[in-house]
Amino acid sequence: MAKKSKKSKISIASIAVAALAVVCLVLAIVGVCIDEWTTTEEVFGAKASVSFSDYSETASKLQDAKDTASDWGFEIEDDSKLTPMVAFGYIAVIAAAAVAALAILNLLLKGKIFSLLTGIVGIAALAVGVISIALTASFCGDYLVVGTGAILTAVGAMGAGLAGASKFVLK
Repeated sequence: MAKKSKKSKISIASIAVAALAVVCLVLAIVGVCIDEWTTTEEVFGAKASVSFSDYSETASKLQDAKDTASDWGFEIEDDSKLTPMVAFGYIAVIAAAAVAALAILNLLLKGKIFSLLTGIVGIAALAVGVISIALTASFCGDYLVVGTGAILTAVGAMGAGLAGASKFVLK
């Protein structure tokens, strides 16, 4: 009698989760890269936009000013939401990348641990996406509007999070 060879079976659900996570990672990266993290309302036919990189540079300069002031014995009070907004923008992209990487590893290596890690990191990415858009909206206040870049980054992180968290449901 001939031996039956076990062929490696890759589930359609794992392929779908990995593909969705990669697409959402691309969304998050595009959101950080485009020039409209926040924008203003249209006034007289024109509106102004600020990119994520501008906010990132401003947060870096603010931190440098704080460090310089503390070297001189002064303390700068900073109660703005700029630094947390920038930090969670970066964390959202990193979380989406982690979900995509774990989903691909789960697809290729098929370990239970990768499935568990993908689910846990997916839930974390979902939370990070929600916090990111909430911080951006609270930073905007009355004068700015959440731009396309912030929305794409948050949707990318939340989508990757949902894809990762679906590993708890899908087998």
